[in-house]
Amino acid sequence: MKGKISEIQDVPFYYISDIHLEFQISHYLEKYKNKDDKQIIEKLVSEMCTSVKQRNENSYLIIAGDTSSVFKHGKIFYEKLVEFWEPEKIVVISGNHELWDPKVKLEENINYYRSYFNSKGINYLQNDMIIIKKEKDLFFHKVLYEKEILQYSENRLRKQTKGAFCVILGGIGFSGLNMENNAYKLDYGISFKGSKEAVLKKERLETEKFNKVYDKLLSSIYNQKVIICSHMRKEDWNKEAYNKNWIYVSGHDHHNYFCVDSEKKVYADNQIGYHSSLYLKYFLINNEYDSFINYQDGIHEIKKDQYLNFNKGKNIHLTFKNNEGKIFMIKKNSYYMFFRYDLVKKKLYLLEGGNEQNVDKNCLQDLRYYYDNIDSYVQNIVQMMKEYDLKQREISNYIKRLGGLGKIHGCIIDVDMPNDCRGSFCHIYLNPLDGKITAYYALDKTKRDVYRDFKHMISDNFFCKQLKYNFDRIEKQDINLIEPIREDTTKIVEKLKTENKEIEDVQIDTGTYIYRVSKEIRKLQYIIDKHVIRSWEEQILDYTDIHKKSKLRNTLNFLVDKNLK
Repeated sequence: MKGKISEIQDVPFYYISDIHLEFQISHYLEKYKNKDDKQIIEKLVSEMCTSVKQRNENSYLIIAGDTSSVFKHGKIFYEKLVEFWEPEKIVVISGNHELWDPKVKLEENINYYRSYFNSKGINYLQNDMIIIKKEKDLFFHKVLYEKEILQYSENRLRKQTKGAFCVILGGIGFSGLNMENNAYKLDYGISFKGSKEAVLKKERLETEKFNKVYDKLLSSIYNQKVIICSHMRKEDWNKEAYNKNWIYVSGHDHHNYFCVDSEKKVYADNQIGYHSSLYLKYFLINNEYDSFINYQDGIHEIKKDQYLNFNKGKNIHLTFKNNEGKIFMIKKNSYYMFFRYDLVKKKLYLLEGGNEQNVDKNCLQDLRYYYDNIDSYVQNIVQMMKEYDLKQREISNYIKRLGGLGKIHGCIIDVDMPNDCRGSFCHIYLNPLDGKITAYYALDKTKRDVYRDFKHMISDNFFCKQLKYNFDRIEKQDINLIEPIREDTTKIVEKLKTENKEIEDVQIDTGTYIYRVSKEIRKLQYIIDKHVIRSWEEQILDYTDIHKKSKLRNTLNFLVDKNLK
């Protein structure tokens, strides 16, 4: 299955669980007395999908079980849902309530649902996985079923998922490790009727099936981006530590829980329950992939095609025509450097996309020097950029919440969403030298309309209409939520400043200087965002020298000034 890719690199994955249509119908019958079950369900689907005010066309929807215990109600729900959402971007698993109806044994029940969802083009997973890749301007989905996953060697699984920006493993999971709430205490369908011993044995068997597939992925693609979607929480089917690289989505217990930290990422916080309104929450996954993810740390000679494919996976667009010499890759702790070695000049050049940079240490044996010093270099860059990076991400996340793009590139954050015929015109510039923000509108890089503040910009531009609506709504709810961009716009650099003069709502600024500054900052961002070192400044290795000044932005000032000379 394929679907078109837009310019958006952060792909939204919306999620919801425990809708329980039968209880929703009962609750809404009093409110909608003149409507039947079908009309109520269709209205619920409409309300759920329109809870997303401005949805990107590439958005996925994960439904983590217990949609309905009545099969015909579930069919109405999904037949309406595909009117709002591309079916190939919907991922569904069963919960224990789906096992109630059709009232058949577990395996036959699963086949009923699998057959129905296949007829609708919806992805249904029960101990299965979806591999999502990019091919030119399309998303490509491949499903591997439980039997295939277990039969494949670890190496073959790695080859199957090579180039994937995301993998989704889905299934009920079951609760064979839960001694309190399990198939004996709760209703898991007719396959789980009988003596306590027989029921718990059956559930342990099903739990082991899901956990066996999970363990296979752990041993094969531990470092890749994987979403684990199970109806039951992970502790019910696996007691080991979470994989900090993966995202876990679940439901079942109606105790909404959310945790995103250095050890785990759990989204179990949109369990609707029995009487709540339907709305969607989401998390973002960057659609990049790392074609060298399975390479060991070290210094590797690679081919030109491998270098081009790596950049393609990282969404780095380049033209690299040089076919002379050798290309070397340095990989250490998931960070990369690439060099071309000129066989005639006997000289190393640091690759910056399709361009080459001179470096002071340029002998072939100096590759070991760069390998040995990457850790310190990265650590100093991250520390130096920390304050600026946090501020940019704070602004970006707020813009995304308003329904805007929020894409960061250099000093610039895109505000309005591009469409098929235009790019993003409204931006925020965060000055790395003084930390001030500027809201501006620009059709090209030579001229821009600079606004008094963010609010004036989104009020003045048609393409920001939805953002302005959400801005006003949030401002009424909580004034503190707009603090990242509430301060008045300051002039971009000294050249725009005038003393003792009232700032106009909008004024004209010309020149390309802000983009030259932004380009130098972007080089540093490649290290943070894409783990690729595209420039090397020996001074950065001297931690004492770099940080002897009181403020980190002075170091940024030093780098910008040095590179603009």
